Amino acid sequence: MSKVVRKRLLQTMECIRQAVDVIEQWNVNKLNPEMQRGDMLVELLTDVQDLAIALGTRIEALKGLETKTVKELEVFCECLFHMNECIGTPEQADAVQQIKQQMKHIQTTFEDEFPDKKELVFLPYKASMWDSLESVWKAADADPECEAYVVPIPYYDKNPDGTLGTLHYEGDLYPDYVPITDYKKYDFEVRRPDAVF
Repeated sequence: MSKVVRKRLLQTMECIRQAVDVIEQWNVNKLNPEMQRGDMLVELLTDVQDLAIALGTRIEALKGLETKTVKELEVFCECLFHMNECIGTPEQADAVQQIKQQMKHIQTTFEDEFPDKKELVFLPYKASMWDSLESVWKAADADPECEAYVVPIPYYDKNPDGTLGTLHYEGDLYPDYVPITDYKKYDFEVRRPDAVF
């Protein structure tokens, strides 16, 4: 995960955490007339749930299905739903504590699952020229602070009249020890790599 994307995800998580603080404040400080309105709390819970869903969707787009962080976000959404049902009941304080605890689980799981690394992408087009990038890729691949992706890209021959000729894709011609990522599946806009070679 690139540093830019990770930073944005952490910013979203911080917004959710701040909203959880407001929910807790609402529960503790019922003296404030504005905070006594249950409809405002329901709206806040809905907004927090929408933000948590958006965060989970973004993580799934980046890392695929079944990440631990997304599972923790699903539990968090269930806690928010439970809190919504508990507003004004004796269970409300416990529901707030569950939300706070689950928020901590999300943050810890995210840090464990997605450590701060650079995402580097290598875009060779001709397999015969791979040797010019291979040593740099090997160094990046061996570096525990990096995630390195090799994404061979297609190229065209150019016809004498300037039009595009034959399409070539050589992704299947690289050495077996080089993990290849399909260029159709690596979304630069979503992933925003830290460096491209």
